[in-house]
Amino acid sequence: MKYLVIGAALALGASVSAASAATLTFSDSFGPALTEFATAGSTNPAATTPNADVLELSDFDGSLGTLTGVDLNFTVGYSSSGTVTNSAPQAQFADASQDVNVFIDSSVLGSTVVLAASDATGFTNFASGGSGTAIFLEGVASETATGLLLSDFIGAAGDVFTIDFATIVATGFTGGGGNLAFDVETLGFLEATVTYTFDEAVIVDPVAPSAVPLPASGLLLLAGLAGTALMRRKS
Repeated sequence: MKYLVIGAALALGASVSAASAATLTFSDSFGPALTEFATAGSTNPAATTPNADVLELSDFDGSLGTLTGVDLNFTVGYSSSGTVTNSAPQAQFADASQDVNVFIDSSVLGSTVVLAASDATGFTNFASGGSGTAIFLEGVASETATGLLLSDFIGAAGDVFTIDFATIVATGFTGGGGNLAFDVETLGFLEATVTYTFDEAVIVDPVAPSAVPLPASGLLLLAGLAGTALMRRKS
């Protein structure tokens, strides 16, 4: 006696996308603008009337995945152009210098970040009187914030954190006998950039199990086979 066994397969599966590392970067800046500048919520050490917009950077949208790292970087810079006037009756040998200090404060920072950019002319003979001697000074500085808490940067889509800032600019001379004076215009700028590193959310897309349909011709074949087997048994 022979038995004919026919099996029907069931398809069962799921589409799973494995987690992968990704990054997002956001930036905001102010300037170049005439210093001194300050924002309303800043430490405002120069007691400057607020004349700058706070910087705004996007929070990490927690629905995108698991935040694993935050890099918050600041860059400040300035440029000054103008003249040095020597009031002495003779030329003065001196070094003209300028320093721009930027005080940065935010709820995501453990303490105020202070960046300083500076430049100097080097020792130069400044002529006496007249319109003075033309000078140009510039400087750039950058720093990455440390001690950041990941939880301070996690929010929902559209959420932001703000950064307040203020500047103090110092100008001076080494040499010159106190007979030299600056007449300069100083422009400064500040840029903040945040980069988020995260593991993307795992997406599981289940596929409902379904029986593989048997064609109508297959059903007829089964019926025919069953009839043949019955006739053989009767014989």
